[in-house]
Amino acid sequence: MVEQHFVENDIIGLNYNGIRMWRCMWITTICGIWNHRNNVIFNGKVVDPIEICTVTQIKAWTWVNHKFPNTNFSYSDWCLILMACLKSFD
Repeated sequence: MVEQHFVENDIIGLNYNGIRMWRCMWITTICGIWNHRNNVIFNGKVVDPIEICTVTQIKAWTWVNHKFPNTNFSYSDWCLILMACLKSFD
């Protein structure tokens, strides 16, 4: 079921690298939710959806900049206009 969800979440109109970045967002979101869940259960943290989103954006942005060091958009663009950033990959 997880694999099916992963594959079915490709976005039409993205090229190969854009799809790779979209999948990166999917993976970082799932990992962020899982890690946050563990902190809530095992460390007594309070559920914080904003923290999950922020951590996901930061981790994905870091990975994108490492994988594609010549990106031409800012972290603000990544957070505000993600689809335009994904479509900008060659």
